[in-house]
Amino acid sequence: MPARKHTDDLRTCYQENQLARDELVVAGKHLRPSTVGQDAFVLAAVEDHITPWKSSFMTTLLLPGKVRVVLSSAGHVAGIVNPPHKNAVYWVNERLERALAAHRRSARRKLAGGVGELD
Repeated sequence: MPARKHTDDLRTCYQENQLARDELVVAGKHLRPSTVGQDAFVLAAVEDHITPWKSSFMTTLLLPGKVRVVLSSAGHVAGIVNPPHKNAVYWVNERLERALAAHRRSARRKLAGGVGELD
């Protein structure tokens, strides 16, 4: 990625949060998450230090369509790959809770290998 693009992205998306405020303009076009009507799938990882799961979850507040969130164990890469293992788990909700804490509390913990629920 060119340094200028990287700098612009950091400024507009992280410091100024323009995308979340429906104010981001790229190549003369407004990008507005509030107008995305299709369903979305948000995958987040508990130990992800690059894309914190709480920030990923906040995406659900930006999109008006149906959103499904899965919270995976591990970090940035292993949280996505998450092969079957006794320590690899994920959390799901059948219904999206709009408050982060409520969503996490009501999530069901499952084994990543699909073996069954732990709780």
